[in-house]
Amino acid sequence: MMLSEEQINIIAKHPLNDTLERFVGRLRNLTNSDATWHSDVASLLGALVISPAAYNLPSSSGNSNVATRLFPIQQNVQGTSLNFSDFQPLIECVVTKSADADIWAAIVNLIETVHPTTPPPGSIVKTGFGTPVKTSSSRLGNSETRDIIERELFHEIKDCTHRG
Repeated sequence: MMLSEEQINIIAKHPLNDTLERFVGRLRNLTNSDATWHSDVASLLGALVISPAAYNLPSSSGNSNVATRLFPIQQNVQGTSLNFSDFQPLIECVVTKSADADIWAAIVNLIETVHPTTPPPGSIVKTGFGTPVKTSSSRLGNSETRDIIERELFHEIKDCTHRG
């Protein structure tokens, strides 16, 4: 994706300077078979997430910034859902010490390519009509029912009690 003129101006106002210099050596010979690629890429993304440009660059969706979209990717790198090949263009930009605009273009492309996974659905199973179904307390013993009720009551009143 090509960066807009507005994005290029923001990148110019908030340069990376030597922020990524420490990653060049670690990323230079990084391969898919390297066991540390997950942590090295996560560290790189972490440095990018906290950069001023990431907070000021609007995402392509327009409803958030690049930092907001990049953070979940950084968190998911340690999992198995992301491939090394997804990060190769960004790694190449960092290793070759490309211009900031090229690095941010690689990041925007990464965000659009990866689409971080959403959190798993809740533990309440929905029926065909969308009405949630909870386990029936009639099948539970008295102590289990009491624990459930106490937990629910505590949740309702925990912010209403005076802690003196």
